[in-house]
Amino acid sequence: MLLIRTIDLFFRLMEFLIIVRVFMSWLPGAEYWPIYRFVYQVTEPLLAPFRHLFFRFLPPTGGFYIDFSPVFALITMDIVKNVAVALLLRVIY
Repeated sequence: MLLIRTIDLFFRLMEFLIIVRVFMSWLPGAEYWPIYRFVYQVTEPLLAPFRHLFFRFLPPTGGFYIDFSPVFALITMDIVKNVAVALLLRVIY
C-alpha cells in the first residue's frame, strides 16, 4: 500500500505543478522568478512531447496559439496512474 500511495502522491504533485505552471504563465514577468524556473524545469519533460505532437498537426498561425499540452498531459497522467495502480493491486493481491 505504501508504494501505491507514493505513486499517487507523485502524480498529484506533478498535476499540481502543471496547474501552477499554467497559472504562472498568465503573469507578466513570471518567467524570471526562481519558482517559475523550478516548475518549468520539472514539468517541461512532461509537456514537451504533447506540445510537439499537437503542433505537428495544428501549427500555430499568426503568432497566437493556445497551448493544450497541459490538458493532454493531465489526462494522460491520470490514465497512466490508474493503470499503474490497477496493475500493482493485481500483483499485490
